[in-house]
Amino acid sequence: MLVAVTFFQVLCRFVFKFPAVWTEEIARMSFVWLIFLGAAIGVKEGTHLVLDMVATAVGSRLRKAMQIFVLVMIIGLSGVILYASCRYCWQSRDKVAVTLPMPANAIYMVMPLSAALMIFFGIEKLREKIAEKEAG
Repeated sequence: MLVAVTFFQVLCRFVFKFPAVWTEEIARMSFVWLIFLGAAIGVKEGTHLVLDMVATAVGSRLRKAMQIFVLVMIIGLSGVILYASCRYCWQSRDKVAVTLPMPANAIYMVMPLSAALMIFFGIEKLREKIAEKEAG
């Protein structure tokens, strides 16, 4: 959707000389949703930013301990994001989007959703890592 709306915006602006102002808001909303949901998928798949240089330089026990620490930090910080974003969504519940007849919360609701997914996926990964540690 992000690519299609951006393409339409460029087409309208440069070919038809008629800027479609609503496309900028849709593109921004799509980008924010893409980033936040991508972060949750990164936690699920374990593809978030890691320092492989450090992880490969230490032993397997320390590496697992570091991975558990990172997962605990992800869960904890996601909890902070969940709390803060729920408060923010509640405070901005009466706002309306600038160019579209829709609530502004349509863009903000991805924050608590993503944080909740990161907590869920983080707990899932943490359980797997702890079980793996006990077996090894």
